[in-house]
Amino acid sequence: MRLPDFKKLKNALLTKKAAVIMIAAGALLVLAGAVFVPSAGTAASEGVDTESYRQSLEKQLCRIVENIKGAGDCEVMITLKSAGEYVYATEQNNSTASMNDDGRSEYKDGSERRYITVRDGSGGESAVILKELLPEVRGAVIVCEGADDPSVKSDVISAAAALLGVPSNNVCVIKKR
Repeated sequence: MRLPDFKKLKNALLTKKAAVIMIAAGALLVLAGAVFVPSAGTAASEGVDTESYRQSLEKQLCRIVENIKGAGDCEVMITLKSAGEYVYATEQNNSTASMNDDGRSEYKDGSERRYITVRDGSGGESAVILKELLPEVRGAVIVCEGADDPSVKSDVISAAAALLGVPSNNVCVIKKR
């Protein structure tokens, strides 16, 4: 009867133990020190004043139209597709665990997103704003004295479309009474 080679058995057990320990240590490192990936999150904003933005656009457009030869006095109304938004800075925490109870590898992915905040002098917190998205314009109605002249009407439509960044079919020009 031949006895087992204890050196080979000892090395095999140590190798398996070392592998299990390394996998466990790796899983702990991944869980303890997650990798942060910066990304951006958007949220509706109460800070973007859509009404004052719309009124400002209307005044600017009215000034432009009144300076077009033959347009005369005008009134402008602009409609908006959406309210403005802020884009806040966020960080994403990705983690992967890779071991189950019986020592076999098992992978689980986890992800968590948080807003990045800063403290102000009074101890309050506020989110870091990456950028402000202004409200999107849907169209405009322009009532002016010279709208019955096709050339003036065309110039007013072109100016409004260019200023607002909308197609010309989203601009309506009507003769003022």
